[in-house]
Amino acid sequence: MIEINVLQIERLNQIFRDTPEQIPIVLSRAINRSAQAGRTQAAREAKSKYTVRHGDVLKTLKINRAHRGNLYASISSKGELIPLIAFKPRQTKKGVSVAVKKGERKQLKSLFLTTISNPRYSGSTTNVFGRVSAERYPLRGHYGPSIPQMIENEESMASVGGRIAEVLDDRVRHEIDFLLRG
Repeated sequence: MIEINVLQIERLNQIFRDTPEQIPIVLSRAINRSAQAGRTQAAREAKSKYTVRHGDVLKTLKINRAHRGNLYASISSKGELIPLIAFKPRQTKKGVSVAVKKGERKQLKSLFLTTISNPRYSGSTTNVFGRVSAERYPLRGHYGPSIPQMIENEESMASVGGRIAEVLDDRVRHEIDFLLRG
């Protein structure tokens, strides 16, 4: 959680002592902009460590925005496990190799890359599959991590928190200047 320090609040109270109703406006705008920067930073962190597209990460990140009555914003991520087909699979003689993390290709033995018809979705599904038993069927699809799992490590969270704090300080100053000029 990122909080606004006492010096910033005192400065806001001094500047807007005649119009205190402006303070929540300044803070809500600054908080929302810093939340957007945090969302972007989270997507960059996932993209830098995993073989995933930036836009796919952004789709899972949702911002609950701050407003004058509630000076609180949050960023949340919801998503399902990602099929291994999204991680650049290559069929080899021993199985399938995939690159879930950047620069790391893992060999998964006894798996294969295929397309099967899927009556549940009225179409076909291409993925990395493995046999459940010695029988030909059923097949089981294999999946990598979800985007929330990619983002929730300590290093990524520290980077996102640092970016949010940096942008929040800048945006509070910017919003003060904007309202004083206007």
